[in-house]
Amino acid sequence: MDNIYKLLEDGKHAFERQNYAEAKNLFLKFIETEKKFADVYNYLGYIFFNEDNLIESFEYFKKAIEINPSYTEAIMNLVMIAQLNNDLKTAEFYMAKMRKIEETDGLKDKYCLGKIANKHWEIAKDYKSLYMYKEALEEFVKALKLGTNFYDIRLDYAITLRDIGKVEEAVYELDKILSAKPDYVAAYIHLGICYYKQGYLGFAIDAWQKGYALNPTNKILQSFLYILDNAEEIG
Repeated sequence: MDNIYKLLEDGKHAFERQNYAEAKNLFLKFIETEKKFADVYNYLGYIFFNEDNLIESFEYFKKAIEINPSYTEAIMNLVMIAQLNNDLKTAEFYMAKMRKIEETDGLKDKYCLGKIANKHWEIAKDYKSLYMYKEALEEFVKALKLGTNFYDIRLDYAITLRDIGKVEEAVYELDKILSAKPDYVAAYIHLGICYYKQGYLGFAIDAWQKGYALNPTNKILQSFLYILDNAEEIG
């Protein structure tokens, strides 16, 4: 699957370099597998238009707006081609369609959302490394708005909340992770640390034992549980 998305990235880079023959080849290979990327069809429409193939160009632009009905650029291109073909009825149809667009969100694909989320995550980690926690938390929130199932990002967000003293909020985020992904050992480790910091030793041990049951070879969990089992008092 990663190779498929490499076709997409390489195709975009080729298009930006105006190497349209290479971009066309890469995009055509890409849509053999992935058929829900409106921008790829828009790229292909432009490439075929550049080759003076108005028929193919029109079909690819049309496909782009079938996927994303609010893709204004593709609609504009359809109007232009219809006008060049002296098909004023079709041109007017798409002009009317463009006027009725009320939103521009389009259809979201997980790959692009993931890329943007990871960019926000990287920025959050950069801010965190500079102890700019307010800015870091804002970037974490932006990343998580793009999807609730970015568990590694949410874990890092929870750790950051815990480390700046917002332990209850961290517990809330960790509980959200574990309700959706109950086999996430790292979340149990950090949930236990949160409880431990709050003085809830029983809850901490319970969380670590659950993580240990999933992965008995985890060295951190082995150490925590061994120390608690053998310590006379930990304050």
